[in-house]
Amino acid sequence: MKQLYILLFALFVSLPSIAQSNYQPGYILMADGNKQVGQLDYKSDRQHARHISFRSNSEATPVRYNPNELVGYGFEEGKRYESANVMGPDSLPQQSFLEVLVKGGSSLYFMKTEESNDRFFIRKNNEPLQELTQEKRRIEAESGAKYTTTLKHYIGTLNYLFLDCPTVQPQLERTKLEQASLIKLVSAYNTCTAPQQEQYVKAAKSGLVIEKGLTIGATMTNTSFSSGNYFSFFYLENSEIAASVDFSGGLFLNIGATKINENFRLHTGAMFYRYSGAGNFERHQSAEQYDKFHYDFEASYLKVPLMVRYTLPGKKLQPYLNAGLQNGFLLSGSSHVEKESKWHERTTIDSEKMFSELRFYEQGLQAGLGVQMPYYKENNLNVELRYEKNNGFSPYKNIRHVNQVASVLLGMSF
Repeated sequence: MKQLYILLFALFVSLPSIAQSNYQPGYILMADGNKQVGQLDYKSDRQHARHISFRSNSEATPVRYNPNELVGYGFEEGKRYESANVMGPDSLPQQSFLEVLVKGGSSLYFMKTEESNDRFFIRKNNEPLQELTQEKRRIEAESGAKYTTTLKHYIGTLNYLFLDCPTVQPQLERTKLEQASLIKLVSAYNTCTAPQQEQYVKAAKSGLVIEKGLTIGATMTNTSFSSGNYFSFFYLENSEIAASVDFSGGLFLNIGATKINENFRLHTGAMFYRYSGAGNFERHQSAEQYDKFHYDFEASYLKVPLMVRYTLPGKKLQPYLNAGLQNGFLLSGSSHVEKESKWHERTTIDSEKMFSELRFYEQGLQAGLGVQMPYYKENNLNVELRYEKNNGFSPYKNIRHVNQVASVLLGMSF
């Protein structure tokens, strides 16, 4: 297991450096109006608001730009940003990059703050930028009862700005302070007031994203037993069991709600997994009196992981972390022990099941570190190192069974 820990640690240390190289085709707009085409470093929404790194090609040295140095920038197949002056957390104006959600007669902008708060801004024609806000306020009624209400200031702002299009008023009252809802409203207003004018609208994300694929790999299982005062199984606790190296494979699903957070996924699936083990133990009281034990076992499972996956932003190499539960359902298994006993001139050999039955449901905790990369259109390849600790197949409370499983997994989505 020491080698596994070293590999996991090395991968963890390397994640920041891997995540630093996520350059995608894009452009920057200089203050003098010049447009330069090249590659932009794809990062998180928070980082995109503060700065952007640009290089003319893969061999060039990257240059980092702040909001006061550019008019804006954009990815060839993705987000667009404009530099704007907004109120900072210290109530002082600061220059930031705002993501363009809608660009037209009325333009809608978004920014993710350092505190991971969502801020929205709107500009009608060439008027000053206005922030769309809401606040929660604690109210005390005349009866003395206290409750919390949400004051939707943004509804009043939008009502005033959109007075010249009565047809959007019913939709406006239902609008939430969220990207999808605001994009729908502002684009509808632009169509209402200037139907011939072209407008940019950020492509909507689907509510649910499901990635499916195949996984194969190798597992190394270290098994241990502890019997406490349960004398009948002392040979398990006092003998060494060699690690079991086996094949594993199956299907996986990564399920995400991109409207909530595009970096988190629920990772699940169905995997075939097996392991086996054997051991020997001898107890000598004299040359004429001893007990020798030889035992072996094997088990095969259908495993269903339930894990949360976090993927670092990027579109070429994307490091990710998994953590959660592993659920194992016994498909087949056996356990056998042979005892040879000698008492002076008499020698007996007994053979029986080690456990009369094996536990059907196995449960454990697991975590993994991996990297995925695109290989064809929206499909990905990934490699992952995973560690699991579970409670094995012992059906007896007095016999504690622990498996520690190290896996190297290769996956391919389709």
